[in-house]
Amino acid sequence: MNDDLFKITNWLRVKSHQQMVTQEADELNRARAAQLLYYIQGTCLAVYGVSAFTDKLIAGKRGVELGRLTAQYPGVRGIVGYLTERTLTDYDALATCEPFTSVLEGVWQNLGDLSAMQLMWRVRRDDPWQQTPRGEALDLDMITTYFRENVVN
Repeated sequence: MNDDLFKITNWLRVKSHQQMVTQEADELNRARAAQLLYYIQGTCLAVYGVSAFTDKLIAGKRGVELGRLTAQYPGVRGIVGYLTERTLTDYDALATCEPFTSVLEGVWQNLGDLSAMQLMWRVRRDDPWQQTPRGEALDLDMITTYFRENVVN
């Protein structure tokens, strides 16, 4: 589908900004973004049989982690910040990329208003996270099967 983790993250940042303005919601943080990216990846794999991005989802202590996301936003609380022209261009590009837009919008509509803690709690209940040793990458075949059987209807 799409191989740019940061383009998808920028899409999430714009959606979070919109949510912050209209609902006075909390700003997207790195942990919340990582869990949403897990659900985006799982949905893409289950529905279309392809990865949304190539970065490995790592089974962290509290949920999933992505190394490049951590490196891009080290030690920061919120990651929305100032939305640059690049951020908005990435959002617009993905907003017109059917059928990928359906995946992004579906995950956002179902999970976008959950906190990082709520999302991490959900991820920790999922078989792929439970069956993966901490610090190891989640198996894409396991994610695909799990999402096909339990998440995507």
